[in-house]
Amino acid sequence: MKKEKVSPVKKLLQKVKEEGFKAFKVSVTTRIDADVVLALKQMALKDNSKYQTLINQILREAVIDNTKTNSPQASCNSKMAMSTNKIAASSR
Repeated sequence: MKKEKVSPVKKLLQKVKEEGFKAFKVSVTTRIDADVVLALKQMALKDNSKYQTLINQILREAVIDNTKTNSPQASCNSKMAMSTNKIAASSR
């Protein structure tokens, strides 16, 4: 009998359903421009924190802001612009 494959998204949704929306970490692989990563690492050093934690905070704020507005795209664009300005300023 063949074992049915379950997608990673379905597994994550099942875990959330079982355990609720408590904070647990998942590993993801993504490609980010080198200059952005460098700027994030510099920002994290200034704050004495880790750059991955900083990435998580920026993404969390963008997602929360996005869910609070009627115009998700506008909110996301403005948050991205703010984050980009922060990154650009910190890398100078």
